[in-house]
Amino acid sequence: MNLAVDIGNTRVKMARFSGDQLVAHQSWEEWTPNQLCGWATNQKVKNVILSTVGGEVDAALLECLQAFGSFLELGPTTPLPIDNRYRSPETL
Repeated sequence: MNLAVDIGNTRVKMARFSGDQLVAHQSWEEWTPNQLCGWATNQKVKNVILSTVGGEVDAALLECLQAFGSFLELGPTTPLPIDNRYRSPETL
């Protein structure tokens, strides 16, 4: 199972995928690292991708997400198979 985590300015969204199929998702406007880690743990994921525009990721949450196995933090320098032409990729 794959987990996508998006930490935005106003909410956190998590989605679990089996292959290309969305299996479960959740969104929070207010959250704690324990809530997010608990939801992710219950999803039995093996691979995690994290994107954030919210600045530094809470250390406890980051440690939890990295413990699932394969972990990738998506950022402006992450190699992608598409050309990002956004004027300020670090803010996307």
